Amino acid sequence: MTEVLKIKTREGEGGEEEEQQQQQQQQGGRGADEEEEEEEEEEEEEEEEEEEEEEEEKEEEEEEEEEEEEEEEEEEEEEEILTTSGII
Repeated sequence: MTEVLKIKTREGEGGEEEEQQQQQQQQGGRGADEEEEEEEEEEEEEEEEEEEEEEEEKEEEEEEEEEEEEEEEEEEEEEEILTTSGII
């Protein structure tokens, strides 16, 4: 995006006005506000992704813990059955 600024100047005693054009390009053709907004959006997206990953990791850990607890309970039940039946 190219921004054109028109500036009126007075030259000499006659007071003639002359229009000058200045072109101003900002950061790859985008305005600074737009660029900053995009950066903030990207940061927010990255933070959301990190939070999602952390949640997934927590869920996986919880599932693993549950599986371990179930396995321990099954082993205890088997031992109990074997003990009560006189095998051990």
